[in-house]
Amino acid sequence: MEHDIFAALEESGAGVYDGNEFGDGYCTIYCYTHNAEQLCLELTPIVTRSWTAEGAYAIVRPGEPGTSQRIIELSPDKGNSGLQTSPRD
Repeated sequence: MEHDIFAALEESGAGVYDGNEFGDGYCTIYCYTHNAEQLCLELTPIVTRSWTAEGAYAIVRPGEPGTSQRIIELSPDKGNSGLQTSPRD
């Protein structure tokens, strides 16, 4: 999946892949962008192809750690775009 994410972002210009981290039953994928919704639209088909994708989401934090954030669920079952958002602090 990492190679597919890197290639999709490189081709689309939607963002930059900055690595991953595994632990406590989670995989965290680090990406940076100026347009979170576009980045998630690029990543949703890749992430949801994986058998580990159930419950996948993106945390959108426009700024430094500690900045208010929101969650974007990455799911093909969430309507046309696959994106549902909810604010989280």
